[in-house]
Amino acid sequence: MAAGITARQLSQEAEDDRFCIGCGYNLRGLNSEQCPECGLRIDTALGSEIAWEARNEIGIRRAFWRTMMRGTFHVKRLAHAVAHPVDPGSATRFRVIVSLLAALPVSVLFWAIVHAEKGTGFLSAWRSNAQSWPFKQAPFPGWWEIPILWSAGATMWVVLPVGAFITVFLGTGILGYWVRAEGMSEERRKRAVTVSAYASAPLAMLILPTVGIGLAWGMSDLSDHFSRTICTGSLVFGCVSCGLILAIYGCNAIRMITALARDAGVRIICAIVGLPLCWALAATVGLVGFPMLVGFVWLMLDSLRA
Repeated sequence: MAAGITARQLSQEAEDDRFCIGCGYNLRGLNSEQCPECGLRIDTALGSEIAWEARNEIGIRRAFWRTMMRGTFHVKRLAHAVAHPVDPGSATRFRVIVSLLAALPVSVLFWAIVHAEKGTGFLSAWRSNAQSWPFKQAPFPGWWEIPILWSAGATMWVVLPVGAFITVFLGTGILGYWVRAEGMSEERRKRAVTVSAYASAPLAMLILPTVGIGLAWGMSDLSDHFSRTICTGSLVFGCVSCGLILAIYGCNAIRMITALARDAGVRIICAIVGLPLCWALAATVGLVGFPMLVGFVWLMLDSLRA
């Protein structure tokens, strides 16, 4: 280490690095009024590590893409944004868009299956043939009310797609409760919760496995060797890419907690166990609870009409 330069000074120098949110250029020590790489004004470029907050200046698509890349591959650098004021409304809008991008391809695949099956009857607990009922004589077991309520809601073509959106939106919001640690000021807690919303970025790529699985389903009835090969390859691609995206999101969530909460002991261990349970709960609420609620309301209204 050079004489007269302490570790604290080196750390401070690293913290003084600021990168343009438009192109990523290091603006440290720059006296110009504009970024020399992309021309963005310095006051905008230095505003935050989050390009999405400058979408009015650099464009929505560009801002979303840069934020998605940073939230996917540079999540610790994204966490540095907690040092500056951040906009909770922008973070919520970003999370809504990610949830839509994650849920919409799955919804399109679901609607394609419904079209191929000529309706949502394959989700129903009822059958036109009495012999197909799993219980021939009343009274039915009490737990049978659960699949009846679920199928009453799930057979409505819009319910499961909305449930998929609810699942992703709730699941990506859970991280905000894990990044708040004791000893944080109230302002830092709010900033940590806001910044954690951008860790949802990898889920925007769930369109890739959906396309793969959809292609495999579409070619599953074809019998020639080439079609079977494409079907198998698409299925493998869909499953592997889905697992990889979810793994990236899970790892980024842990890294975000480490960067923001700064207590990597018990909190991280609890998060490794607790986050998957919370995500499973979000899936239960969106894909089970929501269809059951809709089914209950529909059955109640139908009984009143009768």
